[in-house]
Amino acid sequence: MGFLHGPVDAASIPPGATLTRRFGVAQKDKVRPIDDYKASLVNSSVTQVEVVTLHDIDHVACLGSALMAAAQQQHGATQLVAKCWDLAAAYKQIPLSDHAYDADSYIVVYNPDTRSPEIYKQAVLPFGSIASFTAFLRCALGIWQVGSNLLKLARTSYFDDFLSITPECLDRHTDLCVSTLFQLLGWRLSKIN
Repeated sequence: MGFLHGPVDAASIPPGATLTRRFGVAQKDKVRPIDDYKASLVNSSVTQVEVVTLHDIDHVACLGSALMAAAQQQHGATQLVAKCWDLAAAYKQIPLSDHAYDADSYIVVYNPDTRSPEIYKQAVLPFGSIASFTAFLRCALGIWQVGSNLLKLARTSYFDDFLSITPECLDRHTDLCVSTLFQLLGWRLSKIN
């Protein structure tokens, strides 16, 4: 899918670049690749003073309560509908900066066929890096801001999930607006089974 380039010869890794181990974690019916930026000490070199706020269950409850109160004041009780949009392979949709690609994108993974380690460069945000986590949350908050401020959508952002609450009479319109927004911004959504 173009996420990884290689294998790369170890001699071609530039001085000062980092090499990070990748391992798999079994989750239900899949294996999630984790890049161990803690062991390679990359995470230890990251200092972050800002905090990105997630919209947790309290946000969802407050949003629903505010919508119900507003509907009650305007025209009596209104049936509300909620839907969650989930980004597909969220971190894999964000490319690394040129600097990160040149210095910190090298991962080593065990190849069971050759029974030896192989080095690759990854072109997208690594899963396991503190800096990736913050960068992704900033992108998610940006997506939320666009939908909330420009389209006036009542929704929340929680990691790679976006929950929308709307009156039942606007459900199809809201679904069309949100789906089109993700498409226009170039974000792929998970398929609903």
